[in-house]
Amino acid sequence: MTIRVDPTLNRRDEALIDRMYRSSFEPDQWRSILDDMCGRVGAGSAMMTEATDAFFGHVTVGSAEKLLPDFLERAPLSGDPRAKRAYDQLARFIDDREVLTPHELATLPYCRDFSYNLERAHQAASFFVAERGLPISVQFSRPPGHDPFGDEAFRWLETMRPHAMRGIELMVNA
Repeated sequence: MTIRVDPTLNRRDEALIDRMYRSSFEPDQWRSILDDMCGRVGAGSAMMTEATDAFFGHVTVGSAEKLLPDFLERAPLSGDPRAKRAYDQLARFIDDREVLTPHELATLPYCRDFSYNLERAHQAASFFVAERGLPISVQFSRPPGHDPFGDEAFRWLETMRPHAMRGIELMVNA
């Protein structure tokens, strides 16, 4: 049964929301959910991560699948200031340019040497803390040569965000 969530959503979006909630019982669905979300916003990859000092769980689609091993090996997570700054702006998707200055984008080793050299030139990311204190991020990326995510993509991601967060929260707490 599909629950009518928002009159502006189409049936495909409503079915996607249903899958987000069902994913709490079928976590393997997240790969196809992220893939469908990539298609909707024109992203080449997506990554959902849950990370603590002792644990790094992830689901990846698109180019992120081949890039994640390099990410884990080369990119010091402590060198990425986006997450800490983004946690101050909880409750929405952000563009890197909202939390990093042009100087930081050009000079921070994380950005200069890793992120922007590995098909992740434009990102839309959301960060939140799950009920048990587990930091979660959901990131969509477009490669160099593509336009940044526009207002329409951000509006759609914002519409999907509360449902994705609840689905992830249910999955993490299951």
